[in-house]
Amino acid sequence: MTVTLSAYALGTVPEVMEYLSEDSPADKSPVNSLLNRATSLIETYLSRELVTRGSLTEFHSIPSRTSRLLLLEAPIISITTVHEDQARGYGASTLLVDGTDFISSDSKGELIRVQDGGGDLAWQTGFRAVQAVYDGGYATAQLVPDDIRDAFFEVCAWLHAIETRKKHGISGWSDDAGNYTRVSTDHLPKHLKGQLASHRRFPLGLHTGERD
Repeated sequence: MTVTLSAYALGTVPEVMEYLSEDSPADKSPVNSLLNRATSLIETYLSRELVTRGSLTEFHSIPSRTSRLLLLEAPIISITTVHEDQARGYGASTLLVDGTDFISSDSKGELIRVQDGGGDLAWQTGFRAVQAVYDGGYATAQLVPDDIRDAFFEVCAWLHAIETRKKHGISGWSDDAGNYTRVSTDHLPKHLKGQLASHRRFPLGLHTGERD
């Protein structure tokens, strides 16, 4: 079966083969699968989509007296529209103006509601009262922070070692009794979890958004 490298993979075949100190194979499918799986593990652990997927539409249900809204993806590349509408019609009359009604902290993926003359203003409350259309994440894999990319290449090597040891390929392994274990974020080496910790998106009431 031919496996294509994901457009959102955190590295390329030449980069990974150089990291592994191996020659690039004629059949790229196994390596593509390795890169796709490693990318998926990293993104699942971080609860983020790292390389941008393009335009995203999010709906936020915000607690009272909250002036700061965290989008689900960061950094912000561009903002198309932000509406504040308890009726959820998101028409022209509810469109907010960037720089006047809100300001953005692009690196954090944060929108801050402000009022004329300065000072924070609370976002409207209500189910999906705020709609944000934006492009978030990193424009290319090469722009992803070095510590995330370093962890990605190490995960590739880790998965490659599992495959090389004649276990169950890059998706899991079995013990002598035949018990099968699927590779998941639970199995990531502890030092990699520590390395990635500062980049994780923790819900815990901080993130109010959802996407259909």
